[in-house]
Amino acid sequence: MAMMVDLEQANLTSYTRCLVGEKVCSVYVNGESQSNLISSRAVAKLGLPIRKLPAPYSLLLLEEEDYVFVTEEVILPFRIGSYEDEVRCYVLPLKMSHVVLGNPWHVDHGARRSRRTNHVRLRHCGKNFALKFLSPEEAAEDQATLLQQLQDEEEQAKAVATLTGEPPVS
Repeated sequence: MAMMVDLEQANLTSYTRCLVGEKVCSVYVNGESQSNLISSRAVAKLGLPIRKLPAPYSLLLLEEEDYVFVTEEVILPFRIGSYEDEVRCYVLPLKMSHVVLGNPWHVDHGARRSRRTNHVRLRHCGKNFALKFLSPEEAAEDQATLLQQLQDEEEQAKAVATLTGEPPVS
């Protein structure tokens, strides 16, 4: 069964940052996404334990305008300000963000977006939280940094492949 994930890069008003351990990750909050997602690069850098899905499925990733095969998931422990949580995320090769908090997260927490205050309000463990989004300028800066890191990693992989004579891993 195919599922669709709406990952519109143009919406720079729905980004924030979280801490996973001591590492900062970019987070795209999108209640229209049918899944919570994490980039495979972030999983590798964070050293999160991966679980294989018993029944893999395909997912339409609009960022790539193509279907991807979902085979793995992780439990992501994270913190945004005083809000701490764990969320189950599917592992995919995302470019636009390290993490996407999708509809499952929104529904589980009764999350509501306020465009007037640029916050998302939610309830977790009996407490109310208001998570502030980045400004569009900060979000654009995060996007540029992520893209540059991805390009640097791809160039490094090509250089290693040239030296070793092996094809680069994509």
